[in-house]
Amino acid sequence: MQFSRLIIGFMLGATLGCANISIAQITDTSFYDINYIKNNNPWLQTHNPSGLQYVDVDKVSVANVAYEKADGAFKNYYQSDNSYKINIGSESFYRLNRNVIFYGAVDYQNFRGKNMQGSAWVDPYTSPLNFDDNTDSTAGTKKLEGYTLSGSVSAAVSQRLTLGGAISYEVADYAKLKDLRHINRLLNMDVAAGVNYTLSKAVKLGLSYNYVRRIESLKFEVHGNTDKQYLVFLNYGNFYGRTELFGEDGLTDERRPIVNNTHGMALQADIRFSNTVSLLNEFSYARRSGYYGKKATASIVFTEHDADSYEYTGVLKIQKNKNLHLIQLNAGYEDLINMENVYSKGNTSGGSTIIIYHGQNEVLNRQITKGAINYKGYLGVANDNPLWVLNASFQYMNRYHKTSLYPFLRIQDLNLYEADANASRNFIKGKDMYTVSLGVGYGGGSGTLHSDGTYQPVSSARPPASRDSYLNQEYEFLTASRIRITPAVQYAQRVSTKTIAYLRGATSLTSALNTQYLGKYYNIFHITLGCLF
Repeated sequence: MQFSRLIIGFMLGATLGCANISIAQITDTSFYDINYIKNNNPWLQTHNPSGLQYVDVDKVSVANVAYEKADGAFKNYYQSDNSYKINIGSESFYRLNRNVIFYGAVDYQNFRGKNMQGSAWVDPYTSPLNFDDNTDSTAGTKKLEGYTLSGSVSAAVSQRLTLGGAISYEVADYAKLKDLRHINRLLNMDVAAGVNYTLSKAVKLGLSYNYVRRIESLKFEVHGNTDKQYLVFLNYGNFYGRTELFGEDGLTDERRPIVNNTHGMALQADIRFSNTVSLLNEFSYARRSGYYGKKATASIVFTEHDADSYEYTGVLKIQKNKNLHLIQLNAGYEDLINMENVYSKGNTSGGSTIIIYHGQNEVLNRQITKGAINYKGYLGVANDNPLWVLNASFQYMNRYHKTSLYPFLRIQDLNLYEADANASRNFIKGKDMYTVSLGVGYGGGSGTLHSDGTYQPVSSARPPASRDSYLNQEYEFLTASRIRITPAVQYAQRVSTKTIAYLRGATSLTSALNTQYLGKYYNIFHITLGCLF
């Protein structure tokens, strides 16, 4: 990607040259925690960019370079058992004056993973239709390169009224380097606008709108023996579908996109009970619609999908005696329907090809119900830097899939949960700060692997194809009991009155307790070099 060189050069210069930076600074020259600064403003957890106004800082920036190495056989069906990822990123808050504040971020990532197969999409869970490898023998190396640019602004136009806007733009290239290989191009744009109004000293109300457009195009190719035939498994849900011979007229014979357009609205209510206790509530609704194929007279739209999602986020903030306690509650529900179009090809009087649509059949109904509760504690805070950082969370999700390829159907119903706890301690000695962290986690689940049936009795019809190896791997990865330990250490030094450099090393060690289709271990090592300025 040509633009990536510019991004890499810019962010490497910002990171490695941080000791000489004097453009941006915060008011206090001691150590500070940018995560504390962000979490101290619960409005940043909402969809409303006008809440950026309440970030209590004039200027603060962070830049970092990170390397991540992951190995292990306890991984999902589409993931790698041997991969690395490089991230280069920077983000900044800048207050122009007491009424206007800006935020900007840029992130570059480069991923390479071996022995990868499964879905051809960057993230298979964003699509209701997946294209999977039909055999394990085609597993190979995949690489991903992408960048994200984000920016937002908030302006107080009066003592009561605040406006805000935000945009995020992500692009990525994703490719498999072994036949049957695929080449993907991803574009994801998220635009938001919001307003909040202060009714009284105790109540603020907000309203926001956001639009997300995600387009990922996919093309299959053969670079080796072109006489060899390859099958693609068309996964309509629950690894239930059919196979298609690459090169024949169908869903995989040329580059086609899957398109998602999402319109969302959200309401916020920030209630201050006292000078130390407040509760921020957000209720949001989003409508997503999309399709796979090309919308043109002579091109085919193979599937069309729609989804409705509802979410609630509540953040209780208690700040007193140099301690900050945050209790966040999240709940959400999404109902998605994917329809397959029934069509035929015809010709106009002039001989041009046209597509004639005759109707639709429902092929997937996906319902996701989720909830989470999270506690964050910042204890002994001085100059935006806590002595202790405590985290504890519990997450639950129910996933219901019904795949219909008439007259056959397959149902899967899963209940998944995860609990995590983490504690970090800072030790300051002059210009140096040492941080030690330890986290533990436990997760698992249960449910129906698959329940196959028919809408009506059948005698001779052939049932759809099933990719049982992926079905078993995903089910085991999601439901198997596992424990995780996440130790981390960090060293930071105040290299000038305006700049803090840091080096952080962390690892995540996951061990599954009982597995049959996967291995038992998955380990991640992560190292970050960065600076705050």
